[in-house]
Amino acid sequence: MARKIVCGWAPGKRRQTIHCPSCFESKYALAAKIAAALSYLMNHQGDKVALVLFAETMKHFMAAGGTRSHLHNLVAELESVVPPSTTGIANALVECSSLFKKRERLVVLSDFRDDTAKTFEALSRFLHQKFEILFLLIVHPHEVDLPGVHGARFHNMEMHEVVEVEPKEIRAAYRDSARQRTDTPAHEAYNRHINRSLVRTKRPYLDATEAYMVFRGRNTLSTR
Repeated sequence: MARKIVCGWAPGKRRQTIHCPSCFESKYALAAKIAAALSYLMNHQGDKVALVLFAETMKHFMAAGGTRSHLHNLVAELESVVPPSTTGIANALVECSSLFKKRERLVVLSDFRDDTAKTFEALSRFLHQKFEILFLLIVHPHEVDLPGVHGARFHNMEMHEVVEVEPKEIRAAYRDSARQRTDTPAHEAYNRHINRSLVRTKRPYLDATEAYMVFRGRNTLSTR
C-alpha cells in the first residue's frame, strides 16, 4: 500500500490585492475542499493519506492512515482550521522533511506567494530522498488579470494603504507581473523535475483531480 502525503494550505491575509471580500476566503475554502477530495480519492485507491497544515510553520500533523475513520478525522480537521494571517511554505517544508523518512508522494496546495529560492531549497530535502512531488498552485482569476470594471480599489494589507485606479491604466503591467509570479516557480519546478499544475478557482476540482491522476499515473512509486 503506497502512502501519500497531503500538505494542506491556509492563505495569508497580508497581500496587496484588489479588495474582494470573498477572494481569500474562497481560496482557503477551496484549498481545504481540494485536500479533502484528493484524500478521499487516495483512500478509495487503497492508499494511505497523511495531512500537514501550516502557516509560517507547521501547525498540525496527522500521520498516514487508510481507514474510513481516519479519512473522517482528516476532513473534520480541514473543516475546523481557521486561516492564519501569514504563511511560509519553506519553513513548513523543512519541518515536514523530518517527519517522513521513506520515499513518498508529496502533494502541496498553495498560492506559493513565498520566497521561491527558499521554497525550492526546502524541497531539495525531499528530492534527495527521491520523493514524487506535485505542486497545485491555486489561482484566483483576479490574480491573473484585473476585473472588467471602470474603477478598482487596492488595499495594501501590510501598510494599510488604499489606492484607487482605473484597471485599464495598469492592466498590461499587472498581467506581466502576474505572469512573472507564475513563470518563475514553474521554471524552477521544471528544472527539478517537479510536477506542477494550476488550479483555477472557476474549475478547482476538475483541475486538481486531473493533475493528480496524471501525476499518480506517471510516477514510479510502487502501489502495492
